[in-house]
Amino acid sequence: MLDTKLRIAEALMEMLEEDEFFDIQLNEVANKADVSTRTIRRYFKGKESILRFYIEYLISSIDFTDVTSVFDASLKYMEFWFNEREIVELFKKRDILHVLIMGNMEFSKKSLYKIFDKLYDFNEYHETKEYLIDLIVHMEVSLFETWIFNDYELPLEEAKSKLLSAYKIFKSIEF
Repeated sequence: MLDTKLRIAEALMEMLEEDEFFDIQLNEVANKADVSTRTIRRYFKGKESILRFYIEYLISSIDFTDVTSVFDASLKYMEFWFNEREIVELFKKRDILHVLIMGNMEFSKKSLYKIFDKLYDFNEYHETKEYLIDLIVHMEVSLFETWIFNDYELPLEEAKSKLLSAYKIFKSIEF
């Protein structure tokens, strides 16, 4: 199943190199992936869900075992996407960056829940954990979007420094 889903996603990604997202038809993706359209529909709701799967597949390669803080996890995401700029640029070029950002947000949220459970005791404050994770994810996404739309103007190390500054400011705010 994973091989088939990945083959479908890779076929769509290859097609995006040449064609606009909205011009690509599922039957064309099926032909390129050597599967039936029915198979695609069995696994995916449409082209966006294929791309979300692909994003999650890529991001799942990030190793969070050595993470000792939420900041460390954010740095890993930043480094990952810095190294995968070609994919980001392709999504930007095809005007589907929102799919990448939403997919990244969903996976980031899932990862942060695991990291929070590993690092902090929120048993009594489950609702607080949800709000905190939402704040962190939105802060990461905001920085990510700014970084992308400024064409990676900042070198990776400077972007990391800005992220650290944002975390320090966030941490110091008294609510």
